[in-house]
Formats: sequence, structure tokens, C-alpha cells
Amino acid sequence: MPRRKLARFLLAFAVALAALSVVLPWLTKPYAWLVLQVVKPDPAVATASLSGLVIHVSAPRVAGLQPFSATLHSLVFTYGLAVAVALTVAMPGLSTLRRTVLILAILLLSFVAHLIGLHFFISRAVAVAGFKATPDDLGRLASVLSLLWFVLPSLVWLPAFLRQRRAWQREATAGGDARPAQAKGRA
Repeated sequence: MPRRKLARFLLAFAVALAALSVVLPWLTKPYAWLVLQVVKPDPAVATASLSGLVIHVSAPRVAGLQPFSATLHSLVFTYGLAVAVALTVAMPGLSTLRRTVLILAILLLSFVAHLIGLHFFISRAVAVAGFKATPDDLGRLASVLSLLWFVLPSLVWLPAFLRQRRAWQREATAGGDARPAQAKGRA
């Protein structure tokens, strides 16, 4: 990639990431509420609620002990989304239609991953409440989910970026001369 294109790409990425970092915290609460409504557990088994930006999962323990409670910060949903969308917006050489399709694919894939991950988190909290798992298991699951939710959106933009990179390499090996063939013959 020529230096000028790289500089433009990095600047566009930084601006898009900064803008998304400002906007996404306001969108996180309704998004987390939507994910929670879809994954809503059976109230006899566990309860899940949203308080501010924190998802609270509570499961009753056996034999009258205190209910087990776990929390998950909903901002972990948006970290990977912000980076993936900013990279897709900044990526040069994409048509508006292709860029829009990639962003929609990122959002859809992330939503499905958040649904599945939150379901696993609630299930693990219920297992901890029933003494079938330890709280450390829940902590490890939360760590894995936050990493997965950060990396998963990259599966959408990365192939498009690699394809575009090959085009830049072909352009660089061809000499980077953008003049038409007829104009080259006259020069």
C-alpha cells in the first residue's frame, strides 16, 4: 500500500473509531436490553436484568442459601463492533454498497455471537448457583466471551481487507502507473 493511501486509511480509521467510541456508549444500553430480551431466562431458573450498562444475572441456590449473582458489563459487546466497523468504514477501495453489506454482516454476526455468549453466561451462572461449577469457571467464561466478542467481527472485514491488499500489491508491482494504455504509447 502506498504511503499516501496508508496515511489516509489510518486517519480515516482513527476518526471513525473516535466517533464510534463517542456514540456507542449511548447505543449500548438499548442494544444490551434487546439482547437480554431475546435471551431472557426462565424466571424459575434465573433472572437477568439490565441496570445502567451492567447485566445482572441472579440464580437461586439450593437449600435456602443466598442467591448467586453475577454481573457482566455490556460495553464488552461494543469493543469489537467499534473496531470492526471503523476498519470497514476506513478501508479504501470499497464501494458504498459493499461497505454497507460488510457493516450489516458485522452487526448480524456480532448480534448472534452476543446472544449465544449471554446464553452461555446465564447457563454458567445457574450451574454455579447449583454448585455444579465454581465462580472461577464463570470468570474464565466471561474472559473468553469478551475476547471472542472482540475478535469475531474481524472475521467479516478481514477477508475484504486481505483481498484489497492483494489489489494494492498488484498495483505496486505493475509500477503504479495509472495512465491508460493509449496515453502511455504517446508519451
